[in-house]
Amino acid sequence: MAYTIVKSDGQVLTTIADGQINTTSSSLGLPGRNYAGYGQVLDENFVYLTENFASTTPPANPLRGQLWFNTNDNILYVCPADGTVVADDWLSLAIQTAEGNTTFSGVVVTGTLSANNLIITNTASIPIISCTNITVSNVATIQTANITSANIGNVTTQIITTGSAATAGTVTGNWTLTAGSRLQATYADLAERFESDLEYDAGTVVELGGNKEITAVKYELSEDVFGVVSNSAAYLMNATAGDDKTHPAVAVTGRVRVKVIGTVQKAQRLVSAGNGLARAAKDGEATAFNTIGRALADKLTDDIGTVEAIVTIR
Repeated sequence: MAYTIVKSDGQVLTTIADGQINTTSSSLGLPGRNYAGYGQVLDENFVYLTENFASTTPPANPLRGQLWFNTNDNILYVCPADGTVVADDWLSLAIQTAEGNTTFSGVVVTGTLSANNLIITNTASIPIISCTNITVSNVATIQTANITSANIGNVTTQIITTGSAATAGTVTGNWTLTAGSRLQATYADLAERFESDLEYDAGTVVELGGNKEITAVKYELSEDVFGVVSNSAAYLMNATAGDDKTHPAVAVTGRVRVKVIGTVQKAQRLVSAGNGLARAAKDGEATAFNTIGRALADKLTDDIGTVEAIVTIR
């Protein structure tokens, strides 16, 4: 009576006639009923499985999920699909070196990965990493991972990114720049969120007052001027107080575009013109209390526009 051999997924692998042995459907010898020498075949099969087909080349007729220990590099590999005989197409699983380091390639962890020392040299997709020390090569990618540890140690990298400028990220803890280190920004003003009575767009000159913390400057030469609304702060303080509608970012120092009316010459001092606008100060008008800042460029028209200026509020 012929044997029908079924794989783990329910698919029929082969049918073996009585007295025959199948050596082409898998890497093992599969003896049929009443095959002479079946004991030797079974013993050899056990040996092959025990040593994971240790050889310099992949085993013949491999099945998906089969293990192969490559004696060229002493690395354990797994077969990705039935009949994969090209060594480079097998997936490396692990290597145990004399130092006790284990390296994984293309490993996906759906839960928590805990380790004292983790070395990633290829791509890992791990939701949560908890370990004492992480070493990542310059080609490694850890995707969508939360890394938690009492002490990760030193991380040397040229780029830390959330993926895009529009994606917000968070840094938690007290951090100090060492001697010779510095933070650099694309933009050039220092701003803080303040509650406003209305929604104001960028460049609006504001003052302390109104029924909230700030309002658009109301009068000429106001000594209550408090800054200029910014939409590109290099550093934003009180960032979680609200949003741009309720708590606009007010530049209190640095370079920012200011709404002005009338002509302005580069280097002229700016004072308030009312209605949330600035203007160039006339001779004798500017004081330490009403000056908004100084223009960095000319504005040659009399209408309402913007001019880049250095803002300093006292």
